[in-house]
Amino acid sequence: MGRTPGGYYELELGTLDGNELVLDLQIDNLGEAAYEATLDVHFPSAISYIGLGQNASLNAPDLKNATWLSFNLGNPFKGTEEPAGVQLRFGTRYTSEKIVQFYVSANTTSEQVYDPSTYVRLAVVRRAEVKVVGGGFPREVHFGGQVKGESALGELQEIGPQIVHKYLVINAGPSEVNVLTVHIDWPVQVENGKSQGKWLLYLTEHPLLKNGRGDCTLPRGHAANPLNLTGGVHDGITARHAIPPSSSEFLQEEDDGLVLDNFEALYVSKDFASGGISRGERNRREVEKVVLPHKARANDGSGEDVNVVTFDCDRGTAKCMSITCQIYNLPAKVPSTIEIKSRLWNSTLVEDYLDDIARVEIYSKAKVTVDKDVTQDISDDYVSVLTTAYPDARKLRAEAMPSWWIVLASALVGLLVLVVISTVLWRLGFFKRKRRPREDELDDIDFMLSANFEKARLNGNS
Repeated sequence: MGRTPGGYYELELGTLDGNELVLDLQIDNLGEAAYEATLDVHFPSAISYIGLGQNASLNAPDLKNATWLSFNLGNPFKGTEEPAGVQLRFGTRYTSEKIVQFYVSANTTSEQVYDPSTYVRLAVVRRAEVKVVGGGFPREVHFGGQVKGESALGELQEIGPQIVHKYLVINAGPSEVNVLTVHIDWPVQVENGKSQGKWLLYLTEHPLLKNGRGDCTLPRGHAANPLNLTGGVHDGITARHAIPPSSSEFLQEEDDGLVLDNFEALYVSKDFASGGISRGERNRREVEKVVLPHKARANDGSGEDVNVVTFDCDRGTAKCMSITCQIYNLPAKVPSTIEIKSRLWNSTLVEDYLDDIARVEIYSKAKVTVDKDVTQDISDDYVSVLTTAYPDARKLRAEAMPSWWIVLASALVGLLVLVVISTVLWRLGFFKRKRRPREDELDDIDFMLSANFEKARLNGNS
């Protein structure tokens, strides 16, 4: 066991067998016999007494209280006897103190020449390598179809595809971490330059902590499924009450002018992007800014540059909800999982980010913080989870096509097939009518047959 610069012994949590601290004590009487001699050991409440070790020449102690042990050394404890020795075992797993101090004293009714008390101080050292990794399930989704308002939705499935982000917190040890906090930035709305934005990743369930002790909390006034939509088969939840305003309130009729202020580099007014509209419509829509696309490489391996829209809390292109999860007493080598379920708000992407957009990237981000007295590498305490959404243009055209167009297209296809079949049959002569022979032609046929029979008969007679 090493020592600190201050002379304290180091107690590195997680490195002891069974998380047990063994205190070895030896008591000598260098003078005459001591009567009613006792050994008293006082220890902090941060650790717990387990029992005696293997090497002990003393009987079991008298447990005076939760932090005081008293041993009988003998009456008298003679100076000519061998030194008394004892091993004390203490549990240190849940120690939260930075200094562990033992006070040991020998007492007797006889006169003592020297002060027989002493202190044993230990500096508690916590070393833990904590990191966080994450993933999105599924990694890729598609959006398309018709735009639906909140009032037209009844079930969570109608919002869009389900998206689940998971964060795995790993403690490589050796020490256990008493309190660990995970801060998650969740992109719940699109940034539009106003106080509220359109839905992006709609939270359908309260964040869940698995494989660990602790809980997750949302900001005050926020709850999962704020629109109280019915849970679908995959979501498996019931409606919840909520306080936040609905996104229908985000489209307020304001006239903020044409100023893009500090969003000029990232946003553009929907009025400018969509062309000419009426004056009344312009007053309502010109303040609804959308995130500008940027150029990035296509994911199909072509090497071409395509238009990509990125929703990221750090870039300021998404309005994010801060989710806080606390994990308590995370042991070494035992991971803990945080799961967040949501739905991609399909209508937002279809309405504003469909034309000339190759893909939409949506990021959530998590950061781990631990107690300051835990020594660790912080370079892997941060992770981003990406979900990529691709526009389904073919599905959009099929769903947007009016029903009478579908009927007309079907009729034209059927007519074309009929023309092709008829042409093939005509070329094969299927439609040519066989003409019946006239009477004069029948007479010629009978004459020729008779002549042939007569010729055959003469040849036979010869």
